[in-house]
Amino acid sequence: MAERSVKVTILGDAKGGVAALKATESAAGGLEAKITGLGGKLSSFGSVVGTALGGLAIVGVGAVAALGASSISAASDFESAMSSVAAVAGASDAELKSLSDTAIKLGQDTTLSGIGATEAAQAMRELAAAGMSTADIIGGGALGALRLASAGGLEVGRAAEIAALALAQFGLAGSEAANVADLFAAAANSSAISVEDIAESMKYVGPVANSMGLSIEETTAAIAALGNQGIKGSAAGTALRSMIVSLASPSKEASKVINDLGLEM
Repeated sequence: MAERSVKVTILGDAKGGVAALKATESAAGGLEAKITGLGGKLSSFGSVVGTALGGLAIVGVGAVAALGASSISAASDFESAMSSVAAVAGASDAELKSLSDTAIKLGQDTTLSGIGATEAAQAMRELAAAGMSTADIIGGGALGALRLASAGGLEVGRAAEIAALALAQFGLAGSEAANVADLFAAAANSSAISVEDIAESMKYVGPVANSMGLSIEETTAAIAALGNQGIKGSAAGTALRSMIVSLASPSKEASKVINDLGLEM
């Protein structure tokens, strides 16, 4: 009797275990169906978000979350950069709005390789720190600095500093910044010097050349010519400055040579 009781108990436990297993499998199947359905909804949601963001393909929750974090970080960086611009430039709300709109537009310019809105804002800050007015920054200063950075392989801040100093040395308006950027880039590409070499030379000769009536184009051409002879940077600037000063007050011998050449004094 005891043996039968044991068998019945074991059989009963086995049947219960099978029933429990089936119940578990059924519940798991239902959960799997729910998860599959949820996955489909998330995938659809990802597609909608992707379309809204310019056709960017998004699959699953992880990608959506990653995109959200990236966008928030980029927006935060841009906002921080613009706040710095406002502080340095002393811009009004209206001016800050114009600066912000300009930075966003420049960040979308496909001709400016590797430049985004945040970088444009950083250039604006450097230009403002160099004393450029808000109107000049918007009117071409920022574009010129970014062109110089892109063409010369420079950090945005350094390119903005070079552009601002060149404009100041020759008394040019911010609207001329793009032309100055193109001038420096062209001179560097067609000679043995770099944009940094030109900037270094200009530190020594720019103000003197301007005071003697030489244009930034003429001065840049002279710097490039010296560079092709192996005279670069501060050496070129110092040498060119000495030449200009000597011509302003030439010796008798120099005056004779100038007259023989038919040059005007």
